[in-house]
Amino acid sequence: MEVTSIQPVIPIAAAALAGILTLFNGNKAFFRNLWGTAASLIAFLAILSMMPGVFDGKIYVYEIARFGGPLNLTLRVDSLGYLF
Repeated sequence: MEVTSIQPVIPIAAAALAGILTLFNGNKAFFRNLWGTAASLIAFLAILSMMPGVFDGKIYVYEIARFGGPLNLTLRVDSLGYLF
């Protein structure tokens, strides 16, 4: 069963935001480490929150963009993709 959810976007967005924040705080080692650690924890918790649904057979889907016709950018988390 497919479930439309924003959860597949959260780990990617956390890593992107940490990269941007690291760019602005590049000369301060404490903040570089803080943003990286915070993004890792957010991504881990987001992935962990999908685990029960994936084991129950749910497929988390989020369509980011549609380029017309059959071309679209979709994030999909299923039981096989969850392993990687």
